Amino acid sequence: MIGLVALAVTGVTLGSWAQALGVLPYLLSKAGRKELVLPAFYAYVIGAILTTKPMSVYSSEGTIEAVLLATTAFLVLDDVLRGPPLRKDELPLGVLLSVSAFNSAALAVALTGVTVGVARLRFGRIARYLYLWIIATVALLYLGRSTLQAPSSQALVIAGLALMFPVIVDFIESRR
Repeated sequence: MIGLVALAVTGVTLGSWAQALGVLPYLLSKAGRKELVLPAFYAYVIGAILTTKPMSVYSSEGTIEAVLLATTAFLVLDDVLRGPPLRKDELPLGVLLSVSAFNSAALAVALTGVTVGVARLRFGRIARYLYLWIIATVALLYLGRSTLQAPSSQALVIAGLALMFPVIVDFIESRR
C-alpha cells in the first residue's frame, strides 16, 4: 500500500495526471486479473515518462524528477506483486511521504529511503545487488557527464544497465 501513497504524493508534487494510471495495475491485481497487471503497469510507466518534460539528470530538477518517477514505479510494482493491504509498519512511511510532499527534494530523499528500506525488507541479501546497480548507474552517469548531455543518451545508459542487472544477478546467484 505504500506504493499507492507514493503514487498519490508524487502525482501531486509533479502535477502529473499520469501517476493516476498507477492505480490500474493495483486494481487489476485485486480483481484477480493477473494477465493484465504487467501490461497495465507498463502503460502506467510509459504514461508517466511521456507526460514529463525531458530533462537532463545533471540538473537538480531532472535528478529529482527521475528519482521520484523511478522510486514510485518500484514501490507501485512491489505493491502490485506483493498484494497485502497496508501493514502497521508501513503507516509511518506513508506519513513521512505525505509530509515531505511539500518539497520535491525532500520527497525525493524520503522516497529513496523508503525504497531502500522496502528493498531490504522484501529481498534481503538480493537487495545488495540493487544498491550496487544504483551505485554503478550513478558512477557511469557521473563519468560520462561530458559526453552524455542529451536526456536520450542518459536514458539509454540507465536502460542498458537495468537490462543487464537481472542477468548479472542470475549469473552470480547461480554460482552460489
